[in-house]
Amino acid sequence: MSGPAQRVNITKRTRGPNLAILADRNPGVPMDEAIMLADRGGFVIASNKRLDAALVWSSEWEGLIKGLNCWTGTMVAFKKPGEKLGKAVEYMNEKNGLRWVFPVPEGWKYVTDAILIVVHPDFCLEVDGRNRVVHAERPAILRGFPAENGRYLIESEFGITVGNMVTSCHTMERRLFRSPNDYVGLIARGFYVNLDGRGDICLGGGSETGLGVIVEARAEEKKDAAPKPEPEQAKEEEKKDRSEQKEWTISDLMTEMLRNLRNSIAGGFAYSPAGMKRNVIDMIKVMMVFSPRSDQWSDPDHTRPFIRASNMLGEFVTKELASDPRYKDIVPGLKGYFLQRLAEVKEGRK
Repeated sequence: MSGPAQRVNITKRTRGPNLAILADRNPGVPMDEAIMLADRGGFVIASNKRLDAALVWSSEWEGLIKGLNCWTGTMVAFKKPGEKLGKAVEYMNEKNGLRWVFPVPEGWKYVTDAILIVVHPDFCLEVDGRNRVVHAERPAILRGFPAENGRYLIESEFGITVGNMVTSCHTMERRLFRSPNDYVGLIARGFYVNLDGRGDICLGGGSETGLGVIVEARAEEKKDAAPKPEPEQAKEEEKKDRSEQKEWTISDLMTEMLRNLRNSIAGGFAYSPAGMKRNVIDMIKVMMVFSPRSDQWSDPDHTRPFIRASNMLGEFVTKELASDPRYKDIVPGLKGYFLQRLAEVKEGRK
């Protein structure tokens, strides 16, 4: 490698039991920028295990929607199935020309079908031209890393899939999406296929993709860790950016979620009535998070996307689900819940 290498060393970081959004999903930041953004600000990127608790084990994710999908702070490295780890795992992103390198500890060079793990902030990202080198202070190794995508049980320390594929439903079951090739990068989490995808663990490819960044926060801190803009200088620009993002989130996100849900059904995924009900209720919750504020109802730029999203979801429930023998019995309850939440929005604008 040539040229001066850059490192950011932080001695004091913000840590705590809560989670906060450092970077919104729209437009998001690439993987290397996510790490550098957190390091510069003295933040700790929430680990895969911590985000699993927020996404799967609680409703905490509802307050973090703007940051999802997101990079986690869990950095991993693995080789193609059956290959030894060697001196280093390397991953070349052909789209942006960045080469990621994870040096392998001496004792693990000959191990196969394993995954190396280090959790932020226990690693330093060295930036040297187009190279990104991960220097791990306390790396760990998990043997028995699955060779193909599918549903597996997760281990308890990092929340990563191991062992053999499972077919029965289990609280510790997660769906793995992994690169079939050598890979170095952060695990990504969110809801990729639909809201049931909160259990999806994504490892591989797309390091150039803009995703959100969610960090640890102290108990008294709010859900937004991003630096505050100058009050007067950036007020109008911030308001414009927020309204543009709301329109994308409330209408386009609803379109995307419904399309993915329909594709899953068409592809043969058989949701139980309870599973379908949970999906729709979660989509209603997402929509309510981005409902117009009381001072925005006179502005068509805010009301039209919300009404459009409401109509799309309403038609899905009253037409598609109502005509499906598997789900028709859950429709009355979903309609009642939907109308109740819409009434709450209406009351809030008075």
